[in-house]
Amino acid sequence: MLQVEAGGEQDRKGLVEFIAHYDMGGVKQHHHEVSGFVRTDDGWLFRDGKVLHSGPSEKPKPVVNELKIGRNDPCHCGSGKKFKKCHGA
Repeated sequence: MLQVEAGGEQDRKGLVEFIAHYDMGGVKQHHHEVSGFVRTDDGWLFRDGKVLHSGPSEKPKPVVNELKIGRNDPCHCGSGKKFKKCHGA
C-alpha cells in the first residue's frame, strides 16, 4: 500500500492507494489504483475505485533486425575475400 486515508475505528469511510504486481502470460504487469471503502456492520466494503495505471510493468523491447552476413558475402573486414574464406572459417 502506498497511502491510507481515514479507515480508523471511528471512521465510516476510507481510501487506500496501492500497486499490485502480477504475471500474465509471462509478462510482468502492474495495477495502480485508489480504492474507496465504507464501513458496515459486517466490516469494510469496497465502494469504488479509480485506476491510475494498469498494464505491462516494462516497456516491450524493440525488435532489432541485424544484418546477417551470408557465407558467400564479402567479409566485413574489407579483405575482399568471401566471409567463409576469411572470418567465417
